[in-house]
Amino acid sequence: IYVVGADGDALNEVSDGPWSYDPTWAPGGDRVAYASTRAGVKRHSIYVSDVRRGGEQQLTVPGTVAYHPSWRPSGNRIAYVQITDGVSDMHVMDDQGRHLAQLTDDGDWESRPSWHPRGTRIAFSSGGEDEGHGDIYTMNADGSDRRRLTAHAASDMDPIWSPDGRYILFTSTRDARRPEDGGICLSWA
Repeated sequence: IYVVGADGDALNEVSDGPWSYDPTWAPGGDRVAYASTRAGVKRHSIYVSDVRRGGEQQLTVPGTVAYHPSWRPSGNRIAYVQITDGVSDMHVMDDQGRHLAQLTDDGDWESRPSWHPRGTRIAFSSGGEDEGHGDIYTMNADGSDRRRLTAHAASDMDPIWSPDGRYILFTSTRDARRPEDGGICLSWA
């Protein structure tokens, strides 16, 4: 993962691993959280790099499969996905990898957490209720008050909140002949 100035200057590598992905900025712009498989193919972990001073820290326990980090707008929490016994669930931790909490435990395949701009809710995709088709859900930051926002035979995934928190933008395979031909949709939150 690299950071580059908006003018194309000052290219800086911030990850020290073979396959790093899913970068997300800390609200202050000084750190980046991301997933990496440097410990092995089935050992994805969440790392944080300090963009200004250098250095990185592994936040999740070695040997776990954790990915899709999303930084809370206040900067003190990171939501992420962890696979345990073949099931992916939403988790949250502080920005030092402590105070871990599992937010979902329903046997559904969940992914791509996205924090509401005020940090009160998390949007995510889940593939459980309708024969494995993904839909968009929201829940409180503590995992309570889960709400399903979409119910469609297509797969809805990759939600992201609008800056004002009124809408959720997501990708979908609606009206596509093939899953890879999906488009972008908008839902009211």
